Amino acid sequence: LADGNSGIHSFANGLVISNNATLSGNGTISGVVTVRSGGRIAPGTSVGLLVLSNSPVLQGAVVMEISRNGAMLTNDQVQVVAPLTYGGSLIVSNLGPTALTAGNNFKLFNASSYSGSFGSITLPTLAAGLSWTNKLLVNGSMEVVSGSGPVIGNVSISGTNLLFNLSQGTPGGGFSVTTSTNVAISVTNWTVVKSGTFDGLGNANVTNGISPATPTRYFNVRV
Repeated sequence: LADGNSGIHSFANGLVISNNATLSGNGTISGVVTVRSGGRIAPGTSVGLLVLSNSPVLQGAVVMEISRNGAMLTNDQVQVVAPLTYGGSLIVSNLGPTALTAGNNFKLFNASSYSGSFGSITLPTLAAGLSWTNKLLVNGSMEVVSGSGPVIGNVSISGTNLLFNLSQGTPGGGFSVTTSTNVAISVTNWTVVKSGTFDGLGNANVTNGISPATPTRYFNVRV
């Protein structure tokens, strides 16, 4: 289903976007929209706005476009006149033409409240020294920030395990935690102790066993 014109489209029994189908265009949908696995919702015919009168059921993909042209930022947006629960996947592409910089914020969703999370998030690649921060649960946005990548924090000991968390990672992106007893050797020679995927907020938890025979151990995270 695609409609390039703004307007109100009513579905008293709801609108179901099935596998291989796409809901796109601008305007307002009256009725519950259900995006099933394999289905897609893509606001606008390029950058545009899709307004939903009811909380949608998101099981498929939400496909968004963002753009920076000089100082002007624009982006697709799904506006929900109700609470919004994230689900399925989020795919964001950058139309350009101007490179993104720290502080660029794109409000992809506008709802009365936000909850849930996307199973996976695909975001545009950024220049060195920049990363994405996930504000979807705060105000429905994604923002470019300065930073070289994820950091280790909240270190604690539980029994015979060392616990810490990773933050400021790319939501849905992969990571590896490496370790060495000698901080002087190249990190390329450190041993991988855990690999995984950051959650929808760019966080992850790590548990590593403590050996009394190794009083000193260093950790590094790479993406």
